[in-house]
Amino acid sequence: MKESQGIRQLDTSMIKAPTNGQKTDQSSSILESELTKVNNLKEILGQTHKRGERLILLNKLSEKLLTIAPEEVVKYASQALIMGKVVNSKQHIIKSNLILGAFYNDKEDYESALTHFNNALLVSLELEDNLSSSNCYVQAGKANWKLGRIKNAISNYQKGLELYKELNNDEIVLELILILGELSKEIGNHLNAKGYFKLALSQQKQLKNELDKQALILDKLGCMYLQTEQYQEAETVFLEALSINKENDDLLGVIENSTHLGHVYLKLKQFDQSIHFLNNALNNNVSNANNLGIAAALKKLGDVYYELDIYDTCIRNYNEALVVFKGLGETKEIAVLVEKLGKINFQLRKYRKAISFFKQALDLGVLLKDHHLIINSHFYLGKISLKTRNPETAIAHFDNCIRKAESSNLQSKFIEIYQEISNCYAQLNRFEEAFQMQKKFNVLLEFKLTNNDRAKVAKLEDNTVVNQKMIKQLHGQNIELKWFIYNAIQELKAPVRLIASFTEILMKPLDDESKENKDEFLEIVNRSSKRIHSFLKDVYTFTRLMNKVNYPTSNISLETIIAKVIENLGINQQTQSNVTLVLSELPKVNAEPDELVLVLESILMNSIKHNAGKKIEIVVSSEEKEGQYVISVEDNGIGVEKEFQELVFNQFARISTENINSYEGTGIGLTMAKKVLNNRKQDIWMETPASGIGTRVSFTVGKPKL
Repeated sequence: MKESQGIRQLDTSMIKAPTNGQKTDQSSSILESELTKVNNLKEILGQTHKRGERLILLNKLSEKLLTIAPEEVVKYASQALIMGKVVNSKQHIIKSNLILGAFYNDKEDYESALTHFNNALLVSLELEDNLSSSNCYVQAGKANWKLGRIKNAISNYQKGLELYKELNNDEIVLELILILGELSKEIGNHLNAKGYFKLALSQQKQLKNELDKQALILDKLGCMYLQTEQYQEAETVFLEALSINKENDDLLGVIENSTHLGHVYLKLKQFDQSIHFLNNALNNNVSNANNLGIAAALKKLGDVYYELDIYDTCIRNYNEALVVFKGLGETKEIAVLVEKLGKINFQLRKYRKAISFFKQALDLGVLLKDHHLIINSHFYLGKISLKTRNPETAIAHFDNCIRKAESSNLQSKFIEIYQEISNCYAQLNRFEEAFQMQKKFNVLLEFKLTNNDRAKVAKLEDNTVVNQKMIKQLHGQNIELKWFIYNAIQELKAPVRLIASFTEILMKPLDDESKENKDEFLEIVNRSSKRIHSFLKDVYTFTRLMNKVNYPTSNISLETIIAKVIENLGINQQTQSNVTLVLSELPKVNAEPDELVLVLESILMNSIKHNAGKKIEIVVSSEEKEGQYVISVEDNGIGVEKEFQELVFNQFARISTENINSYEGTGIGLTMAKKVLNNRKQDIWMETPASGIGTRVSFTVGKPKL
């Protein structure tokens, strides 16, 4: 048993997840010293003729050569192995096999490495040498892991773990438990993985060693809770890990924990918390110049805003993440985002953009050999063709869907394709083919749901959808309301401060100079009071819109609406002689009259206010596009830089190329217009006209219903 102390023992590299060709840098002085030792061993070996002594020298020399001259290892270790068998020195047979196994492992010849580790294991078990056996089990597990034989690796590591427990080597026991957790996770055995990570956490707390190791284990356990949808438990362990990493100033750990917490709170529908942690992760990634982390945080933030139905912010985050992922060449992530952007634009009925994204997704699906992505892309391209009244093209895309689904055995996951293609055939009066597709759809549906379960599942799904929509709406309104209250307080500070200051002056005995300025002071107070009154009126309207109460729409004349807006704003030659309003032929539309008045009032007021004191020309026009009308209001005012054009629709935004105080207003007019239109699933945007002068604000509205 004494010789077993010389056996190559388990070090850190033996118990971590294997990495390819990993070697330790050594200083030149250490290398020189080791070379001297090797040369001395070779010299002594040449002068020694006794088998026992030569065997010891061969193994010592082989072990030294592993780090400084691995190309010579096989020569000397093989001689040692043969000689060990001749003299029947089992401890040296074990040692030679371990050295050869380590050599082949470094060369990534894992089959040869496994053979030698197993040979060493057999001899160790025969000798009942637990120290050597535990080492051999771990080395064999490492080789099996590299070969993708996960179940064999788990078996090896479990046996090694039991032996190290008997040897009371708690540090290695902890590392082996963690490895078993990772291996269980790799084969999808989440229950076992959770068990191992819990055991590792308990073991680590008993050791009372580094807290950073505890944070790492907590993070691993939290990820498993996420996988098994135990979100409350995941929240608890991620928060504990975050606290430890903050205390240790571990920025990377903080980023990882914050990202995971953002995901947890998204699943728990606690959207404000999710946004908070994801923004923390984003900011820390920016400060750490971690582009991959930046993109991941932006993508997850996009997911949150998608759940909240705040599509403009969602799209902006997705687009920013897409740019970063493209720069990094992350093809899989690019494919995920392109598909998401396609689906959102489809929901918003922006079919041209949706087509562009789904065509990109289709190409990426072919490149990545991702059957789900290919099928989904064809499916949505087919649906868009159907929406735009092109059933022949729709059928071509749906046919591609069916072929790919059937060849990949994915029909049950895409059964709706058969119903969509049935509808296409019906539109083309190809009723026999429509019937056959509907028949296939019915068969697959019967296969998916039994008769007894169908009604229960349908009712449950309906209730779930309704509840989820209500929760999303409440959380979205909660976040929006928080920002609204904060901005409203900031907005009211200036006029309230002016009123307080000047009324205080007016209440005191006035000197001659103050008496002269009295009228001016009163005018400032009056103007500030009117500003507050106008602001509160707009706030009342905005809060009503937050309830998303959609009153019934009707077919109305846009010219009638414009006339009412002109009357409300007092646009006439007497009061607004510098304003020229040009109306093209305007159509009838389907909308709620008061909402449409609010939208056009907000846009026209914006055009009149931001004019730099010159003669104002405003042109209102319309065009038919993608099954609806686009109404445009173009002016010759001061304009808005392209990078700020999206921001004008934010709460309390007053963007100007001049002094911001030159243009009074509450800053929520266009915000209200956007909210009204978004509630109706319509859109509004700003752009610079082709002339480069002024702005053009356009919005979509439905065509009259027959």
